[in-house]
Amino acid sequence: MEIDPINLRKRYEEIIKKGNEDEKNIENYISELRKLVLLHGLPDENEEDENNMKDGSGCTLRGLIWKIFLQVDNINAKEYISLIEKGRCEKRLFWKIKDDTCRTFKNDEIFHKRVPEEQLVRLLNTFLNKCENQNKTSELKLTYVQGMNLLCGALLYTMPEIDAFYAFDKLISDHCPLYAVSQIKGVYQGIYLFDQIVKIVDPELHTFFQQTPDYNKIYFFSPIMSFSAGTPPFTELLHLWDFMFAFGVHLNVVFVVAQVILLRDEILKSKNLNDILHTLPKLNAKLIISISIYLIKQLPDELYEQLVQHSTTILDQQLSFSETSKEN
Repeated sequence: MEIDPINLRKRYEEIIKKGNEDEKNIENYISELRKLVLLHGLPDENEEDENNMKDGSGCTLRGLIWKIFLQVDNINAKEYISLIEKGRCEKRLFWKIKDDTCRTFKNDEIFHKRVPEEQLVRLLNTFLNKCENQNKTSELKLTYVQGMNLLCGALLYTMPEIDAFYAFDKLISDHCPLYAVSQIKGVYQGIYLFDQIVKIVDPELHTFFQQTPDYNKIYFFSPIMSFSAGTPPFTELLHLWDFMFAFGVHLNVVFVVAQVILLRDEILKSKNLNDILHTLPKLNAKLIISISIYLIKQLPDELYEQLVQHSTTILDQQLSFSETSKEN
């Protein structure tokens, strides 16, 4: 049964309020939020959301819910200011950030009206200042990689800068650290798993793809690395990430498979994959999510477990692209 946007918003707000008042049972309220996302998605922004972001007084409803799903429980203004005061991070990385931030959702006016580039640069630079401290004692050496600007940008769109910083730190450090190491091992594992998923859910399409060596690296490296953020429209991406944050960043890979399944007939008829896959079609979050749920049900338990772990854990099966091609 459809719920009108006003009542849907009230449902979300009521659950958030109950969770704040009853922290001992917070997991129950998070489950309720997940169920609402699954069944109804999030309502579009309203005037209150817009005003909160204009004056910096609070998060949008989406921002609040993303923080809950990411389990952001530490907002430390004093720490954030001290990290800003450390100044610029390593020169090479700083200019890498600058090269990317100017292209962040480049053609989306809605995004640029709300998120100035200098804010995006400051947050990413500050994150690297924090990483410099963390990397001294951590086995995983986090750094800046392409695609971070997009994740960070969407967070800044939905919440104030300091909230976005701690949400971004939580997302990278806890949910996808292997996407943020210099070797981007999580991305490569995601690309390998993409191939394995296609092999199971659509053998005909997988056989067709094998005519192009390293097809998964050539065409799907970018959407997997960017969590589909390179494909417009931005508003649909937000709905897609509502579901991803609710149920796990491993869905990133399945979302890309779903987008390819939508193109399967065109792909199988094509003589040149580059003409079809150079850019994926505009996002349709509802359709992609629906197909993704269907695809996940077809995956063997072992493969699904690898998928869940791929962004945080080095998998046992580490295959280079040349080895993957030979195996297939």
